[in-house]
Amino acid sequence: MATIPPSPAGDQTKGDWWHAVRVLDEPTRVFRSLAARPRWLFPVVLLVAVSGVVAFGTPTTTLRSQVEAQLQSVQQQNPDRVPPEARERALERAGSLSNRLLIFGGGAALGLASLVIVAAVLQLLFGAAASRTVSFRDELAVVAHAQMPQLLGAVLVVAVVAALKLEQLTLSLGFLFDADESPFLARVGEQLTFFGAWKVYLLAAGNRVLTGGKTVTGPLAIVGGLWVLVAVGVAAVVRLLVG
Repeated sequence: MATIPPSPAGDQTKGDWWHAVRVLDEPTRVFRSLAARPRWLFPVVLLVAVSGVVAFGTPTTTLRSQVEAQLQSVQQQNPDRVPPEARERALERAGSLSNRLLIFGGGAALGLASLVIVAAVLQLLFGAAASRTVSFRDELAVVAHAQMPQLLGAVLVVAVVAALKLEQLTLSLGFLFDADESPFLARVGEQLTFFGAWKVYLLAAGNRVLTGGKTVTGPLAIVGGLWVLVAVGVAAVVRLLVG
């Protein structure tokens, strides 16, 4: 049975902040510590906190721009679907407290659900092939800490948008495709971001540690393939909903 190489002396006793921050530059060391002593609560608290930062820190102009883009996408497919009165109401509510609370609640709930689902799926995939037992708690600890790049990215985007008074800031591959000529590919590209790719690598690195693998190549192919499949699935659902 494969064993996990021991983490450096003292890593298991380091605080939650250390694990959350150092996973960005020393993932193998952090994941070895988490494999010996799984923990996930602190990253979950950070997820909820960042959801609040995004909801209440995003400028109203940016929220209005996002709503405007969504309405235009719907109207391109069905000009009569959104009456002018409904359009004005949606734009007026974009920066309201109720809408920000909705963004906060929805973002936090979606983020938490995503952690649980991803952990369950990866435990099933990697646990079946591993020569050691991979528990749901082990996988949840990896998934929770692997989200740190995306949380960092969300805070950075809000800060840059607010500081530079931008209407929107996109760090995805969506710019590679013309939204009018290839709307489906553009939506797929929008799901593939720099911080998302960083998260994929951390998920692969964490599962390499959990399974006792020698290289990150195999886990990276599995997690990366799932990432692309999810992006295609999200784009397909959006296409069905808005055309």
